[in-house]
Amino acid sequence: MDRDEIISRFFDRLDSHYLRGGEIAQDGYKRLFFQLFKDAYRLDPKLTPDILVNELSENPRGDDAVTLQAKITWAHDHVFRRWIEWQYAWDNYKQ
Repeated sequence: MDRDEIISRFFDRLDSHYLRGGEIAQDGYKRLFFQLFKDAYRLDPKLTPDILVNELSENPRGDDAVTLQAKITWAHDHVFRRWIEWQYAWDNYKQ
């Protein structure tokens, strides 16, 4: 999987979970985003939430400004905090 595919999969999952109002504490949601984190981190540890937000801002995929900001806020509140925790754990407790 390459960088563009990871970003595309992130956008797809974000759209799906944001529109359905899913809670990342649910195992299925958490597992999907964690798998995406693992794929991204193995490809490029510098592929961080900041880069994903920049990509989302530059490629809004038809969203208006209000929806785009709501998705970024949802991603920050539900995904990126965990992403940073997963990255910390991966960096400090490698298998």
